[in-house]
Amino acid sequence: MEPCNIFPSPIWKGHFTGDLIKLKERSLNFLKDPNTNISALMDGGISSGPDPQPPHEWKETKGFMDWSADFCNKVWEDWNYQTMPW
Repeated sequence: MEPCNIFPSPIWKGHFTGDLIKLKERSLNFLKDPNTNISALMDGGISSGPDPQPPHEWKETKGFMDWSADFCNKVWEDWNYQTMPW
């Protein structure tokens, strides 16, 4: 068994050059939304559970999600992570 690098560097060494202004605005509005279920999580945590569209599906996150996909896949590969066991 090989040791697992719990602090993979690909993401931390990357530099996203896209625009994060709209994502920041949407995220801050999400955090301020009184309909967000904050009582379900300890220490004031925020849940996207009651929101019909989770943050990773927002159009504002698409550029970042596309950019980070290769980095995430590299981490899964380094960790020998299998997303589909069959």
